Amino acid sequence: MQIITKTRLLYMINSYQFKSTATILSIKPWSNNNNNNNNNNNNLDLRSQNYEIICDQTIFHPQGGGQPFDLGRMKKGTTSFKVTEVRMNEDGTIVKHFGLFEQEQEEKQQEKEQEHSERIEENGLIDFNIGDKVELEIDEQRRRFNARNHSAGHLIDVGISNLNFEIVGVQLKPTKGYHFPDSAYVEYEGVVGADKRERFRQALEQEVNRLVNSRAEVAIEFIDQDKVEQECVMGASIKAERERECRVIRIYPGHAGCPCGGTHVENVQEIGNICVRKVTKVKNSTRVSYSITTTTTTQSNTNTTTN
Repeated sequence: MQIITKTRLLYMINSYQFKSTATILSIKPWSNNNNNNNNNNNNLDLRSQNYEIICDQTIFHPQGGGQPFDLGRMKKGTTSFKVTEVRMNEDGTIVKHFGLFEQEQEEKQQEKEQEHSERIEENGLIDFNIGDKVELEIDEQRRRFNARNHSAGHLIDVGISNLNFEIVGVQLKPTKGYHFPDSAYVEYEGVVGADKRERFRQALEQEVNRLVNSRAEVAIEFIDQDKVEQECVMGASIKAERERECRVIRIYPGHAGCPCGGTHVENVQEIGNICVRKVTKVKNSTRVSYSITTTTTTQSNTNTTTN
């Protein structure tokens, strides 16, 4: 039995790699209700059964770090596995792809139905097996939006640091972000007074969109763990391929980086217009809620390199 220790995270290197290849290390039936891991069920229906697949590497971003998971497909020959959910294991080392095999086209399905049934009874699985090399492809539009939305949250950190203290009225330190569509926000330690919030919101929106129009390049760096607290606005550690390194996003030149395992744009202009929707008090913190446009005319070139 092969011991799976770590998934290589290709999206940590290139957020715009939408296609790649990988080798299957584990494949088993999966139930959302009872986590059924029984590999010996001889009556599995390939077209309705959910599966969990683990590969040696992936371009699929799992849900976590305030960012939604990617959607897409794995393919081998004419067999297509639709990835409907992606999660990291508890210790953050292995990515699990959940989904189901897509039905054949109607005319092909009927003529192969008997053959499929026999192979299910014999092998339990069809076409996808441990050791197989498969093609990976993520939903490009979803990835681009998530990258833009996540980067917008980081740019808001920069915008706040640029504002005059008179406008903010308090020192704000970023604590967490939630970068989902329709409900994105960043939270900060410290509370902006109720009498200052609207002026703060307007000034922040103006500043972040000024930054967007600057067309600054976004930098991804891998630094030694010991330097994270010195060089970053947040001290959380996002491990890279080598244990002593941390992945840091510098969303804007001249500003502190932030440890992050998410996907990001290559140039802030790709984010597009940012709307600072509201500023609210949540316990002893300030929450800045924001949104971005669904699409933008400025996009980085598609990278489909396979590794």
